[in-house]
Amino acid sequence: MKGTLIDLLTDPRLADLRKLDLRHNDLTDAEFAACGLLARSPRLRRLSLEGNRITSETVGRIVTTPNAGQLVELDLSDNDLRGDWCNLLSDSPMTSLWRLNLARCRLTAGDIERLAASPILRTVRTLNLEGNPIGNTGVRALARSPHLQRLQELKIQRCAIGREGIRELSQAPFARHLSSYDVLSNDFETEWLLQVGSELFGWDERELGSIESRIDMDRMFREMRSTSANKVQIP
Repeated sequence: MKGTLIDLLTDPRLADLRKLDLRHNDLTDAEFAACGLLARSPRLRRLSLEGNRITSETVGRIVTTPNAGQLVELDLSDNDLRGDWCNLLSDSPMTSLWRLNLARCRLTAGDIERLAASPILRTVRTLNLEGNPIGNTGVRALARSPHLQRLQELKIQRCAIGREGIRELSQAPFARHLSSYDVLSNDFETEWLLQVGSELFGWDERELGSIESRIDMDRMFREMRSTSANKVQIP
């Protein structure tokens, strides 16, 4: 089966390919390099490599390939991407990326600091960092990034974020045009979120549902953005 997949990826007819889903195919760095996918498919716009065995070596190859400038969606989730690929982003030709999925890639706060400093984020609308232990330091880097002006959706649940990180997010320049946050399952208490909603916006528990249920974070941050001119401080 693997041989058949590699044969397919080296087929000359892939030159006109626009979208390719390679999720959960057990691809390695060596196999991805051997097929020369991006070089063979200069019109490729959407690529998913979720759940393979690629590492930072393959990501480094992707972000530095000239044809990477055509990509609008890149899904690298569920791969171990620890390494120095973020150092290559400053010279990357990726200038059209809309959606970037890096969920559960074992990224650190240092990786996120380098990512946040990269101009490839200038066009990104959706950024998924779920399940990476980036902590408050990583969130601070995102909140203060000069390149996230177009960000509309941010997923950072299960990222070891505490109250400080939530405060940073609420004051981020991109917060005023974000349509969706997902920050649950982090290192702050549901009770604290209820306190924020109650003290800042007069919410009561009936509006939010039971204390164990999902908090309406989208609404909370919309409220925060709408009152940001008054320099609302989160307790």
